[in-house]
Amino acid sequence: MTCPLTPIADSVICQRPDATERKTAGGLVLPQNTSDRQIKCRVVAAGPGRVEGDRRWPLLCAVGDWVWFDKQIATTINEGGQEYLIIVEHNITCITKIAPPVEESTIG
Repeated sequence: MTCPLTPIADSVICQRPDATERKTAGGLVLPQNTSDRQIKCRVVAAGPGRVEGDRRWPLLCAVGDWVWFDKQIATTINEGGQEYLIIVEHNITCITKIAPPVEESTIG
């Protein structure tokens, strides 16, 4: 998937996984737990890095990585029918290459 947005400096554009909702046995959709402060998203675009003086510091994360960050820090953008989260790299808590498990849970 190509991201229609281009981040600048040390900004990172992320997208939540599609399988973030759960359904009850009756078919009601339950949203992702709103009490979770940290969320895991896939990096879909990354800026070139921050500049200090005459040196550019490259980002530690790259497109395709999965990152954890505090969801209250992210800026939400809707572009082309898709929702994107924009954060600055220093707000990323950790980076992983492992995608979250895709599961469809049925709650009694």
